[in-house]
Amino acid sequence: MKQVNQTRSTSSASTRKDCENSLLQAVTAQSIKGHSFKLEDSLLEGAALIQDLEAGPSKLKEQPYRKIDGRPVYHTSVNSPPFEVKDFDIAKLHKWGQLHHPMLALSSCEIGGEVKLYVDTRASGHYSLWTSTQIDEVWGFGSGASYDYVAWTPKTAGDSIRRAGFRLAHAALLSTFDVSSNEWCQDLRGWEDGPWGSREVAWLLGAISPTVHKREKALEGQLTAMPEYLRPFYEKNATVGEPTEDYLGC
Repeated sequence: MKQVNQTRSTSSASTRKDCENSLLQAVTAQSIKGHSFKLEDSLLEGAALIQDLEAGPSKLKEQPYRKIDGRPVYHTSVNSPPFEVKDFDIAKLHKWGQLHHPMLALSSCEIGGEVKLYVDTRASGHYSLWTSTQIDEVWGFGSGASYDYVAWTPKTAGDSIRRAGFRLAHAALLSTFDVSSNEWCQDLRGWEDGPWGSREVAWLLGAISPTVHKREKALEGQLTAMPEYLRPFYEKNATVGEPTEDYLGC
């Protein structure tokens, strides 16, 4: 009897781990890498069946996903890297920022998570962006981390990890929040808990979605501290004092 119970316990733990991994893969495929997926109803019964409807981008394009700060940025949702991507190795990456997303599983269910952003300098002539994603506990499931290669941009004169990180992270957030290709803004104020992030990520969020500032001086301080290219986006979405009912931001 002990042997049977032990076998059942091991099997149960394995099934649980499979569910956690499947859920995490689904979330990162959709919200981080910009790929389509199908989440079967069986997940609610504790058995996940994820079908990646796109093993990669549906159309590989030579043109960039966006031009940000006057430079091309490529994203895995529409582009394929022209170089070999090395494995995720946190010891060789540069931590750039962090995002908390209250609804990381955008099209399936209300599941939040933490996304850490890393800049990779190992590809000759390019900066790249990696993410480490961990979803919040849901239905008793937690998760490990998923490490995903998301975007890249050519190195140019005057570049730095910080500067390239802004355009890489900007592109990643535009994709994550499903901003239309001809738009730069999305109203994200409807969520009770975020999104929010580290200082640099908060600036990017403010460039995408409306922000409110108590005093003009506080807004000016934020604008002065952030990269010059970002200021027009952020200022357009910003208001000082309490917003009126007809304030729509973007």
